[in-house]
Amino acid sequence: MELHSESIKVVAHVVDGTLIKGSTQDFHQDRAVFRIVLSNGVETVPMEMDQLKAVFFVRDLAPASPRPRQKEFFPNDGNRGNGRPVAVQFHDGELLLGYALTYNPNRQGFFMLPPDPDDNNLRIFVLKRAVTTLKVGPAALEFAHSASHPSEATAG
Repeated sequence: MELHSESIKVVAHVVDGTLIKGSTQDFHQDRAVFRIVLSNGVETVPMEMDQLKAVFFVRDLAPASPRPRQKEFFPNDGNRGNGRPVAVQFHDGELLLGYALTYNPNRQGFFMLPPDPDDNNLRIFVLKRAVTTLKVGPAALEFAHSASHPSEATAG
């Protein structure tokens, strides 16, 4: 999905843990590079996709009260009807849950929606090279449950 007409607020998560906040008008999921205009509105930072773990498209760059990330799927998730459940664990151990309409293993990444449609994150573009575990559908539900309840996974 290409975004051109207006600036979209983004937070780019670099694999080294750095966060770059600003806006973009030239993000495209198949490109190798896009630009982020920093919040001062002047400086532009080129972002190389192979250096990123994810790009978060957000409502607000500095939410008043950030919510903790959801660690489990629930039947009443607001975005549940917007695709299949997806559980992603990154190389750094971070677990991210959401829903994805499409997933193409031949692309460098994919979009997912957070479980809660009122979340500050509107959608997230996940770079596959930064992921150690990717589960879709019922496997995502099971993986999220075992990750959030590790003692149950080892109980026998």
